[in-house]
Order: sequence, then structure tokens, then C-alpha cells
Amino acid sequence: VKSPGGQARQGAGEGGKQKGNRGSPAHARFRLGRVKWKQQEKTLRAVETRAAQSQQDLTDLNKSLQAERDRNKDFRKLAKAHDGAMKASREAQKQTVRA
Repeated sequence: VKSPGGQARQGAGEGGKQKGNRGSPAHARFRLGRVKWKQQEKTLRAVETRAAQSQQDLTDLNKSLQAERDRNKDFRKLAKAHDGAMKASREAQKQTVRA
């Protein structure tokens, strides 16, 4: 393939390997940008994975806290019933001592 000046351009012929601008500073910037982009994608995926894991940990912790609250509520009910029974027992003992 000839350029307008009549000279053949390097690498533009049929069947020949096109060199293009792979050795140019522009291509080096392009490759560096692509490498940075891939690294950013990799970092983003890692951050998203950590965020998802943190969200799952938070959900699990909230479930655990709710279960603990429920156990404490049940314990308070039992303690209240126990206190009532002890109070009744003391009253019964006082009544038997007086009688």
C-alpha cells in the first residue's frame, strides 16, 4: 500500500504483520492505563467481596444479638417467677412461725 507521497508504508502491506504504534510512547501510555484499569477492577472486586462479607457478618451479629435479647427476656421472666415463689415461701414460713 502506498502513501500519498508514493512511498510504501511499513507494515501496511497485505499479508505482512502490522507493527502499528506498539513501540510508541502513546502505546506505552495505553498499556499502562490498561494495566491500571485492570488493577482497579481487581481492587474493586476485592473491596466488593469484603463489603459483602462484612454485611453478612453484620447480619449474623444482629441475629445473634436478637437471640441473646430473647434469652435475656426469658431469663427475666424466670427470675421474676423465682422471686415471686421465694417471696411466697418466706410469707408461708412467717405464717407457720406465727401460728
